[in-house]
Amino acid sequence: MSGQVLLVVTDDAVFSETLKVFLEGRYELVTISSSVPKASSFRGTADLALIDAGATRFLNEASAFFSPVFSGCVILGACPSFISEIPNPLVGYVRDFVRNPFDKEILLASIERCLKRLSLKREVLSLRRELERRFGFSDMLSVERRMKDVFELTRKVSTVPSNVLITGESGTGKEIIANAIHRMDKKRKGPFIAINSAAVPSELVESELFGYEKGAFTGAVSAKPGKLECAGGGTLFLDEIGTLPLHTQAKLLRVLQDKTIERLGGNSPVKVDIRIIAATNINLEEAIKAGGFRQDLYYRLRVVPIELPPLRERKDDIPLLIEDFLEANCGKCGKRVTGVSNEAMRRLVEHQWPGNVRELENMMERLVVEAEDFSEIAEGDLPFDVLSAVAMPPATGDYRDACRAFEKNYIINVLNMTNWNRVEAAAVMKVHRNTLFHKMKEFGIEPRKPARRFSRA
Repeated sequence: MSGQVLLVVTDDAVFSETLKVFLEGRYELVTISSSVPKASSFRGTADLALIDAGATRFLNEASAFFSPVFSGCVILGACPSFISEIPNPLVGYVRDFVRNPFDKEILLASIERCLKRLSLKREVLSLRRELERRFGFSDMLSVERRMKDVFELTRKVSTVPSNVLITGESGTGKEIIANAIHRMDKKRKGPFIAINSAAVPSELVESELFGYEKGAFTGAVSAKPGKLECAGGGTLFLDEIGTLPLHTQAKLLRVLQDKTIERLGGNSPVKVDIRIIAATNINLEEAIKAGGFRQDLYYRLRVVPIELPPLRERKDDIPLLIEDFLEANCGKCGKRVTGVSNEAMRRLVEHQWPGNVRELENMMERLVVEAEDFSEIAEGDLPFDVLSAVAMPPATGDYRDACRAFEKNYIINVLNMTNWNRVEAAAVMKVHRNTLFHKMKEFGIEPRKPARRFSRA
């Protein structure tokens, strides 16, 4: 027995007995009546509630009963369209529907899926509380040691005025870390201003950073302060610092040394009290060797270096991030997705994520938009680039085993690519369909129903 408690709400003795036959020995079952006074006598908590769709009195009257007792429920004996008949207080707790007459395997799969999702949700909430308590912020989720070290360094550097250089691939969360440093810095009451150096044309970078006086150039009809002035008393975040032109780098170096700026067309130095946090996704030491970045500026910026690891090196974080993005996007899109299948989760964990956390976040939004209400995101729903990636077997063990693992994975990838059309897959592989059928049997690859297709664009 798993030790998990399922609360059954029904007035139907036959219904109750059927569930007992299906579920006893797997879960602890507690059955209560749909009568609110009787239901309120239940003083425990349950991992999941199984509610008979016929228990309308309970659905309509027991809204105050839900929150302290269970985190989610499955409505039995109804289809998803029944959602319109469920009162608002309960709607947010509904995780799935199982139709009558319900099949044992379908019911077990639904319960397992819901419990897995609720467990992940609780883990995310618990992790957020722990990160907030230990490091003072919970904008980023991680259970990985390297990320915990990043969070600890973020907390420490927020208490001092030192410049910070954040390095890491695109999409790893460099601006989130910079913002967290600013927010936790109790001495800085000014604004957090971010500028992406690569997004500003090189001829305009200086005027954006330093501002200009009236008449400084054609079109300067009035004076305008730059980002450095606007960030006074606060933090200026310079993203993609490696793209800054060399002549602008020289002027920025002076700001770091003297804490003064001069507007374009101006003669009077202006004192600025700011912390500068820079970020880059390129190797600045290589840029220095190539003559594209000043060494003296590099060391001025890199007082406290923070390196963010790519998502592919944070495998244990991926399921938690998927749940977090799934929950957020379901709320944003008004969807009720029951979860991610084990096969799809495996694919997502194995994916290399060249775009890192940002890529995962955008993909989860896309998957939620495409999903039907009360459906599970399946392996075949994933984008083509995830399905077509061939996971390499580890460089250990028997050579023949490695070849078999590669062959099996290749066949599954082609089947996913062709939406499990075996004739089409055989044509792509340039083998006879009987050869493919034989190989599928050899590797234990079960045929699947075609899944909803994703655009390959």
